[in-house]
Amino acid sequence: MADKRGRLAGRLASRFRKPDDATPEETPSAAPPEGRPPLPEEPLVSVVVPVYAVEQYIDDCLTSILGQTYRNLEVVVVDDGSPDWSMHVVDQHAARDQRITIVHQDNAGLGAARNRGIDEATGDLVTFVDSDDTIPENAIANHVRQLVRTGSDFSVGALERQQSETSYVQKPWSRRLHEVLRREVTLEDVPEAMANVFACTKVFRADFLAEIGLRFPVGVRYEDQVPITRAYLKARSFDLLPDVVYSWRSRRDGSSITQQKARKDDLHDRLLAVDEVRRMVVERDSPAVLRGWYGKVFEFDLFAYIRAAVDADDDYYATLVETVRHVLDSAPPDAWDAVDLRHRIAAWALVHEGREALIRLLESPLLTGNVPVRTHGDHPEADPDRLGLHGDVPAELLAVSERDLLVEARLDSLAVDGGALVVRGVGFTRYVDSSLPHEVALTFQRRAGGDPVTVATRGEHVEDVNVFADRHHEDHRDDGFVAKVPLEDLVAASDGARTVWHTRVACTTLGRTRNAVFRDRVDHGSALRPARSLADDVLVEATWSDRLGLVVTVRRDWVALVGRDGATLTLRAAPGVTPSSLRLQQDEVATVEPDGTGSFRATLDLSGVADADRRLLVATGSGKPQPLVDLDATDDGFVRAVGQLGRLETHDVSFDAGAVRLSGTLVGSAPASLRLVGPRATTSGTVTVDGDRWRAELPTVRPSLLDGAPLPLPRDAYRVLSDDGHAVVGLPELDPADAPRDAVREWAPRLLDGGALAVERSRGAELEAQTRHGQQELLTGAYAGGLRGERRPLVLVDAFVGRGLFHAAGAVVASLRAERPDLDVVWALRDESLPPPPGVTPVSRGSATWFEQLAAASHVLTNGTMPRFYEKPAGQRLVQLWSGTPLLRFGYAVPAGEAGHGPEQRAFARDAAGWDVLCTGSPDATAWMREATRYDGEVREVGHPALDAYRADDRAARAAAGRHRLGIGDGPVLLYAPTTRQAVRAHTRRDKVVDLDVEALHKAVPGLTVLHRGHPNTANRAVLGPESGMLDVTLYPELSDLVLLSDAVVSDYSSLVVDVLASDTPLALFVPDKEDFDEVGWFVDLFEDPPGPVATTTEELLPWLTDGLGTSYPGRQRLAEQLLPLDDGHAADRAVAAEWGRD
Repeated sequence: MADKRGRLAGRLASRFRKPDDATPEETPSAAPPEGRPPLPEEPLVSVVVPVYAVEQYIDDCLTSILGQTYRNLEVVVVDDGSPDWSMHVVDQHAARDQRITIVHQDNAGLGAARNRGIDEATGDLVTFVDSDDTIPENAIANHVRQLVRTGSDFSVGALERQQSETSYVQKPWSRRLHEVLRREVTLEDVPEAMANVFACTKVFRADFLAEIGLRFPVGVRYEDQVPITRAYLKARSFDLLPDVVYSWRSRRDGSSITQQKARKDDLHDRLLAVDEVRRMVVERDSPAVLRGWYGKVFEFDLFAYIRAAVDADDDYYATLVETVRHVLDSAPPDAWDAVDLRHRIAAWALVHEGREALIRLLESPLLTGNVPVRTHGDHPEADPDRLGLHGDVPAELLAVSERDLLVEARLDSLAVDGGALVVRGVGFTRYVDSSLPHEVALTFQRRAGGDPVTVATRGEHVEDVNVFADRHHEDHRDDGFVAKVPLEDLVAASDGARTVWHTRVACTTLGRTRNAVFRDRVDHGSALRPARSLADDVLVEATWSDRLGLVVTVRRDWVALVGRDGATLTLRAAPGVTPSSLRLQQDEVATVEPDGTGSFRATLDLSGVADADRRLLVATGSGKPQPLVDLDATDDGFVRAVGQLGRLETHDVSFDAGAVRLSGTLVGSAPASLRLVGPRATTSGTVTVDGDRWRAELPTVRPSLLDGAPLPLPRDAYRVLSDDGHAVVGLPELDPADAPRDAVREWAPRLLDGGALAVERSRGAELEAQTRHGQQELLTGAYAGGLRGERRPLVLVDAFVGRGLFHAAGAVVASLRAERPDLDVVWALRDESLPPPPGVTPVSRGSATWFEQLAAASHVLTNGTMPRFYEKPAGQRLVQLWSGTPLLRFGYAVPAGEAGHGPEQRAFARDAAGWDVLCTGSPDATAWMREATRYDGEVREVGHPALDAYRADDRAARAAAGRHRLGIGDGPVLLYAPTTRQAVRAHTRRDKVVDLDVEALHKAVPGLTVLHRGHPNTANRAVLGPESGMLDVTLYPELSDLVLLSDAVVSDYSSLVVDVLASDTPLALFVPDKEDFDEVGWFVDLFEDPPGPVATTTEELLPWLTDGLGTSYPGRQRLAEQLLPLDDGHAADRAVAAEWGRD
């Protein structure tokens, strides 16, 4: 438990605002609003925590609260009749921390529990934390600091959504609303604040809660909506903070109250809240607030229900239609300026276009926000023809409003050239293609206010912009810019010891100027490094802030390193600044003394310092210690107390066929070898040293796992690393700030944080074709042209969406090449680093050639769903193999009432409508596939082509060859092959599942090799490294080789279980989360009479692994007889003969 709390605290601390995000030095507290007594300097904060059935989460929740940097807390835990062990965890915390007060009541719901907490709270301030969520450790301190200063009635911070243990996402609306600190505002000032209607993102004055009688409704969902809106409307003022103060957990089982939109009772409660809030807003009689409410109600209240309605019953649909119709009809004309275009169109389509049209719109343009537009007069509007809208849509609903015309900006490079700061980047306005007239300028605004400094820019073509833009119908490659900012202008406009300038990108188009901070920056080069210039004893620093983008600071209080001899440092300081000491956090490591020449000298004493590889801070006697900077550094410019073991400075990087050559200067000792380390591949090479010069050659290819032929590395970035702590850095000219941006090289050097060297393989000249815009162009060009042409004798194979895995498709292709050598067979791959099967022509999936062949092929052979845009032309046949016999229910076979499966079901039904034939392995598989996809066409029960390998005579040879390719000797091998989980994600993509205790396996079975086979939809995720204790074989193309070479297989609900049944390899089912799948269910019961041992912990598996592999399980034979009745080693031949056999 302690270790878990430590990990949580570390994660929360890592998401603090950085020093460059800090708010300005605080001034004395302002007078509170009229009628409010001032708050104490350290007010008591009551944190109300309702608890009900959260034993999995309550420890994390309380740990985050009790670990706050603000310590004057009262934690009021309200036990709402919790039936599980939640209160046992609370009692453990209460025994250690007397700040916890526990209140018990019978279960009455969240609203009642919060109300009880308000009644019990004794603090000057009150906040709420739901017991399945957490808060960053500085959250309450950030609230209190502002409220003590302003005396506002409450403060509002930003929230982020916790999607998994490591994935936290702050929504764009939250970033925009909380971009800057806004004190003492009202709802008229910031009507969009109503979007942040969450009680838990706020800290309230207790006297304000008492004055307005704030109570949460009881017995309904969405208990925040009405009382929090009332608080906004009643407040004399509130403060909007730029800080993330709340982490809202998305439960993987969908049990969170706010994750149940498809239920009728949920819809009922939400519409009641919408109606009551609208009544209160109308009573306010404020046009600005009413417009803000319309923007909020369509985006945050109704859109999720519109999405859910397409799969709901007629009663749900009709109820929502009537509500939305009423809101549409009662809206004043100017209300639509506050509503996003996609939400307006979705509301119109729900009411006027019908369910099928709404489904089509929600599946692409309205879900992504990429709405096709046309020019109406001099202004863009949604194109109803391209959207397929048939009704007479009002012009105000189609108009692209100011709410839609958002500025997007990316920082590409920073440099100082003479007396100017050179800023290169990208700036554009959504829905405005770069072919339309537009101008870009940079504006620099002082944090304390005053006149801005504005600098014009020069346009540039930037080839990779559309990757960043992510827009289907707009080309922004001509929206690059270069700005030269005169430093003297910023210095002249600055006063005091330090002036901070915030940078905004201003885009002028369609008759107006709009602006935004830089939202993103490139992940290499000078954009990662501060740019510094010292002129006339004034230091100008341009740095990056995750919240504010580009920040420029003009400093007259600087201290810099100008020389270093071992532990002795020579410093220079601004006039009037006297450095006194150097520190590593709280440890003083040197006294600074004048050296008699106008400079200063310090000798580091690091004895007793536990971690010296950190930035040095310099104390000057005024203000907080500041980082010591090196103006001549080629890395980030921050001075560290100790360096690395050795340092390889790289001067030259060159690429040729199959290798990258590096050379440079050596500082200190040299490593024996270097590695290119990417997320999916690693290569290595030796280092040659000649005096203080070094060179190395590292392969950019690797041998194919099939035949050893060289294949290029995957398209990724590769860090250049040594195994023994040496730093490999590059000089700035390797990744220069003025590098041409009008083309993209396939291989290029990159400088990362601190100047660390990397090399990157990109798509080069093919990059634009793979962007959203490029794909849209190919759809309307190459693909549409191919559809109009004739089919030709060509078989296009699209297996596992081009992820390079063979399985059934590989077996069928092998048989097809033998039976019909006259046919051209093309195999689609996402990346040239993946090997195709022998005898086929590879094609890059998504390329112009692929689109042309997809349209022209006489046959498409696939084992999954086709792309959404796929339109089968006349004369083409689609042969569906599917990816094995399914065990878990999916599609329409999922029991009724399971939320979230509607889009998946529609996708399967739409896809199945284009199948000409479905090949299955058994009568049961046929029935299950028809149930899941509603396919009613021809089925050929041929057996499982992928399982033919288990009947072949060369099984032993293939197992030996597979071990050789993987570098495995004769020792024991365990294949761990879990299926995917919805909750295991890296950002928005599913990641690899690792639930086994691999260390325990190695201890129990000496010499064991554990292979990890991830689900195919994780094939493009990072390869598990050596630290996992496993060898990641997710990208190994032929699954049957892995099963044959293994001594045992551990899987779960994966269809891979069926493959193992065809072999002689022992099988175990490892199901620590079986209950998560029980409601979805299985086509066949694996657990009543299992094919091997069933375990929920690694410890339960160990006896089987060490002494039970020979145990016979009758359930295995039963399953094999049921699922493999046709598998005699000739399934692929039957599939080929039926479709391509010669008459």
